[in-house]
Amino acid sequence: MKQRWWKYLLIGLAFGIADWFFLQGLASVTGRMNADNLFIVWQLLIVALIIAANWGIWLVPAIPAAIYEERQSQSLWRAGLACVIVWSAAIFSYYTFYTYLLLFDGVIHLEFMLYSNRQSPTYWEDFMPPFRRLIIEQILEWIGVAIVGGAIVGMVSALLYRRFQQRSLKKTKTTEEQHTTP
Repeated sequence: MKQRWWKYLLIGLAFGIADWFFLQGLASVTGRMNADNLFIVWQLLIVALIIAANWGIWLVPAIPAAIYEERQSQSLWRAGLACVIVWSAAIFSYYTFYTYLLLFDGVIHLEFMLYSNRQSPTYWEDFMPPFRRLIIEQILEWIGVAIVGGAIVGMVSALLYRRFQQRSLKKTKTTEEQHTTP
């Protein structure tokens, strides 16, 4: 049982970094679009698809984790906890990767935060306000979403899976009874 929780943690850590690159790709694709020539309906559809992709991608690791945990433990609460772990780990790794980029790779318009600039007399004074705003406050904000949203998504996913399994089992039994009854 304990090994499953490590899997959820590792899946979340990997997903957090993958989400960074997914969002960069999404931004790159949308940045090259020229939607000015499209009808308003098409523009609204494109915006809806971008929003759905941005938020929906978080269901990719959550739903399988919830279903897997429900199959293993038959517990909706544990399925919810599995999603909380996946999403919390993803948030942690996303912002850890963001911190790495700020310190060592450089982010456009935030080059002053590079660690190589630490010899500057005002480095830490300049560094801390954006670091608090971009990293610390965002982690605190999104970890609440991970806890509440992850629990809800995990339990709902597990419940829907359980209902689907029960319905499939009933259909299978009904079909078998029809074939065996003369």
